[in-house]
Amino acid sequence: MRTYRVLLNGTGFRRLIDGKHLAVGFWVSRFVGAATVDGAIAEAMELVRLKLQVEHAYTDLSNVVVESVEPVSGEVPTVQPGFAWFREVRSESS
Repeated sequence: MRTYRVLLNGTGFRRLIDGKHLAVGFWVSRFVGAATVDGAIAEAMELVRLKLQVEHAYTDLSNVVVESVEPVSGEVPTVQPGFAWFREVRSESS
């Protein structure tokens, strides 16, 4: 089993910010142990799904994509990194 860092990007979510429902996205890394890259992706997606479901009542991860998967050598964080949320800006043509 190897340790992998899986970087995920989610878009198309809604959050209440300053009294307004805004379109937001996020970046998040998950460090997971798995035998294969596909196993690492599945584990990372499940960890993110659980976190989003419990804390934000999101259940649909169809807008979450894997940006990168890298094997990790050396130490990994004992606590998973937090989500980096960003406000999505829609262009007038979309």
